[in-house]
Order: sequence, then C-alpha cells, then structure tokens
Amino acid sequence: MAKFLFLLGKFSAKRAWIVVVAWLVILAGVATTALTLGGKFTSNMTLEGTPAQQVIDDLKKNFPEASRGSAQIVFHTSDGSAFTATQKEEITARLSAAEEIAGVNSIIDPFATQATKDEKAQELADAQAKVDNAPQQMADAQAKIDSGWADLNAGSVQLASSQRQLTSGKQQLDAAQAELTKNLTAVNNGLAQLEAAGMTGIPQYQELLGQKQQILAGQAQLDAKKAELAAGQRQIVAGQAKLDSGKTELTNAQAELDKAKAELPGQIEKLKWGQALLAAAEDFRVVSADGSTAIATVMFNKPLSEVEVSTRTAVADAISAEPISGVDVEFSNDLMQSLEGLSRDCCNRADCDARQLGCRWSAAADSTHRCRHRRSRHPGACQRD
Repeated sequence: MAKFLFLLGKFSAKRAWIVVVAWLVILAGVATTALTLGGKFTSNMTLEGTPAQQVIDDLKKNFPEASRGSAQIVFHTSDGSAFTATQKEEITARLSAAEEIAGVNSIIDPFATQATKDEKAQELADAQAKVDNAPQQMADAQAKIDSGWADLNAGSVQLASSQRQLTSGKQQLDAAQAELTKNLTAVNNGLAQLEAAGMTGIPQYQELLGQKQQILAGQAQLDAKKAELAAGQRQIVAGQAKLDSGKTELTNAQAELDKAKAELPGQIEKLKWGQALLAAAEDFRVVSADGSTAIATVMFNKPLSEVEVSTRTAVADAISAEPISGVDVEFSNDLMQSLEGLSRDCCNRADCDARQLGCRWSAAADSTHRCRHRRSRHPGACQRD
C-alpha cells in the first residue's frame, strides 16, 4: 500500500498539470451530473425505516390535517392597553389577506376564537343555571298541570249539572207546550161553534176570546223560555268544547313534562362533558385577559419543513407590510427560522428595538437609508442580522 501511494505521488509530481486538469474535468463532470440529474436542495429530512418516520408517514396518509405545519403571530399593544375596535379590525384584515396566500390553509383569528370560547362558556353557565332550576320548574309545572285537571274536573261536574237542569227545564216546557196547545185547540173549537150558531154577541163568546188572548200570551212566554233554553244549550256545547280542548292541552303538557324529566339526566351528563372540556381549556386563551395581547395561528397545507420560503415570506409581508398604529407584531421561531437568510430590509428603529424579523440597528449606516417601505427617521439604519 505504501509503495502504491509512493508511486502515485511520484507520478502526480512529475505530471502535475495533467493531474490538475484531470481532477478539474472530473469535478466538472460531477457538478454537471448533479445539476442536470440531481434533485432540488431541501431542508426536509427523512429517516426511512425508523418508527418515528413511520408515524410521520402514517399521519400524512391518514390524518393529513395533523401533519400540517403551523406558526404563531403575536400582536400586542405598544402601551399595554386593550386593543381598540379599529386595531382589531385592522389585525383581522391583515390575517384575512394572509389567509389568501397560496400554501396557507387557514389562519385562526384570535379575536373570533376568543369570542367563541367566551360565548360557549356563557352558554354552559346558562345551561347549568337551567339544570339547577329544572327540578323546581318541573315541580311547579306538574303542580300547574294537576291544578288544571282539578279545574277541568270541577268544570265537567258543573257542566253536567247545568245539562241536567237544562234537560229538566226542556221537559217542563214541552209539558207546558202540550197543555197550551190543548187549551188553544179547545178555545178555537168553542169559538167556531158559537160563530157557526151566530151567537157571537153572547158573553160566553167574549169570554172565549179573552181566554184565547191569555193562551197566546202564554205561548209568547213559552217561546221566550225555549229561546233561553236553546242559548243555554249552546253555552253548554261551547263549554264542553273548551273542556275537551283543555284536556288535550293538559295531556300534551304532561307528555312534554314527562319527556323533559326523562331527558334531564342526559342533559346533565352532556353538561358535565361540556364543563370538563371547558375546564381543560380554562387556561387556554388567544387573547389575554387584559385584552392587550393576541396570538394568531397560521395553518399551512404542508408540514412546516416543506413550506416554501416564499410562502412564509408572503405571510410575513401581509402581516407587517405596513405598521398598525399602536400595535407591535412578533413572529414565532417556526416562521422566522426560514427567513433568516432573506434580503428583506427592515423598516425603522422600532422594528430593531422589537427585534422584528431578526433586525438589528447599525448606527454607522447612512441616516438617509431607505428601507423597503419608508425612509428611516433615525440616524443609522435597521439591518438584517
């Protein structure tokens, strides 16, 4: 081996230019092959055959959403006060614009998310109050239904008594009508006989006429009584219909109450699950309690390591292209790691002080330095790290 290396070194020394040219040709051939046949450079790393890689592949195949990359964007007010309505609207508009970028699946708006969580918490609190009051409300409803049945039963008894009285009155009127008709017939026959005999001038004829007038007056009174009985009968029929309707309503009310009683245990169990979920997320907030800080989450279509740099840059540009008055913006390391090598200029001293996008202040730079968006007003310039 030593002899071979000695001979190789001796040959290279005697023919140095030939060896150099040969290596240059080999290097050029390798470079040409790599550029024409090789793939693109990527920061995506795989470890084929390992359990961890198998889990990642399974997630991509069966749960593509779980394998999507995400990054956070933090907004906070410069003075620590709560966001104003205008600031919230501006932040939401920036997030909506970033959501339209190709490669971005969705962006979670912190204000809408926090509002939804607070609404659900209030709904659970209201539901708990209803559940707590349900036993007493059901007892009151049952008492009302029982009282309604008692009233209906009393009404039925009273209606039946009225019907009996009406029936008795009708029977009396029928008997009086028969007697009145009989008497009128007898008077009319007597008058007819006297008129046939030409005896209309005798006192008996005038007496029969007086009796007939009395009978006709009695018939008028009898007709009035019949009309009263008919009106009474109509009232009884209407009262019975009202009782029947009341019975239907009470029956339906009892069925609904029984259903509510049967569903109450399930509602209590469902409420417990909701409360458990809320308790688990009790400390989860995307807007701070004092309303001065909000965290938005960007969901990409691919794992973060596969998201193109241009996509991440576009997201950062959409959010921080122009400053929001009184609001500072910070990006998570997940998003910033891919931006470290970008030639994006920084905007002002405030960006540098906040370390926005990895910026730093260079006091030696020209005070007329023009950044990407506006002229710096400070001596020196904000530059990339």
